[in-house]
Amino acid sequence: MANELESSFSTGEDPVEYDNLLQEVFRATSRGERAPARPRPLISASWKRSRRAGLRPDQCRCPMHSPVRARRVPSRTSTTRQLIPMLKQTLPQHDNGMFENGSYLVVLTDAEARIVWRYGSTEARQRADSIGFVKGAMWRENTVGTNAIGTALAVRHPVQVHGAEHFCLAHQRWSCAAAPIIDPRSRACLGIVNISCTVAEAHPAMLALASLLAHTLEMELHEAHQHELERLRTISWPMQHTQGDEPWAVTDRLGWVAATNSASAGSRFTLPEHPDRDLLWLPEFGSAKATSLPGGWFIQGQTVVEAEPGENRLQITRTSGGAHVTMDAGDVHWSVEIPPRQVDVITQINAHRDGVSAADLSEAIFGDRTHTVTVRAEVSRIRRALGPVIIAAPYRFAEGMRVEID
Repeated sequence: MANELESSFSTGEDPVEYDNLLQEVFRATSRGERAPARPRPLISASWKRSRRAGLRPDQCRCPMHSPVRARRVPSRTSTTRQLIPMLKQTLPQHDNGMFENGSYLVVLTDAEARIVWRYGSTEARQRADSIGFVKGAMWRENTVGTNAIGTALAVRHPVQVHGAEHFCLAHQRWSCAAAPIIDPRSRACLGIVNISCTVAEAHPAMLALASLLAHTLEMELHEAHQHELERLRTISWPMQHTQGDEPWAVTDRLGWVAATNSASAGSRFTLPEHPDRDLLWLPEFGSAKATSLPGGWFIQGQTVVEAEPGENRLQITRTSGGAHVTMDAGDVHWSVEIPPRQVDVITQINAHRDGVSAADLSEAIFGDRTHTVTVRAEVSRIRRALGPVIIAAPYRFAEGMRVEID
């Protein structure tokens, strides 16, 4: 985590004097003039995003939820609210009076940068009220410009924004540090924890403290997840001991394994949105059936009738991160995500239905014939992910496999 931390200014540097320089940089940059110093690349990129969003430094406001929408709280906001008791328990360990009686304010937002909770003195909260830094306000970059919350959400790592590094003029009397809270199960951002104060009270250590608070919450979530897996092991105990020789696994809703009798299961399965609707095809088990448990799944390997020739269909839909693959093979309906390089390999193999060598694949993908080891490794990964859909010597799709690439 330490390698990600880039404070706005150095320890020992006067925060007010440094902000005076930032004011000159901001004014010159806004006018297209030569600045006395360059803004940090992180800040420069955020200013550009703010301008592209159509914002002006003198016309920023914080959108609020309407009363109707406020009654329909998004599920991710509800998840973030579960972090509030954890944060309340953690803060006293780091509060030497700076929050409860001082000028510092702690803010928790949801994954959309919407403020769900604040903690600080009356003075700090009243000062925050004056700029719309209140519960329900949205602090994304594209609504209020460069700020620690919105920018941390945009770049997905801890950020400090000091004084005139803020895009909005009304926010430039503030110094803020924020860090994203990453769900250890899904790797999704659950929200942002932010520390704010006046420019004069700012310190580089604010960024480390915000990062520490976020990391502490992530560790609490990890521990809670381990307790959830233990609960699943307990409630599934009767099912575990009434199975035959087929492989089985107990997982949570995201596919994390709580218990299994299979050495090939690994720590997590990639599951479709509704695993219990049809038979699954899992690389670890082959054909499998999922039975719903409270908060999870009991997955059992199945013996099914092989599909007749011509019944197997592999549908590949390109995405920004590679491709979404679905397979229909007799009773089996299954899906998985694959990265761009594997999409390239599959595309080339599909273009050579009679077969293609590793050297030919290397030339088609890399421009020369020297990357055969990489090609073979990618084919091996594809087979682990998709099952035995590709056969070798030469590489080609198995007989009866219909491949469609969008």
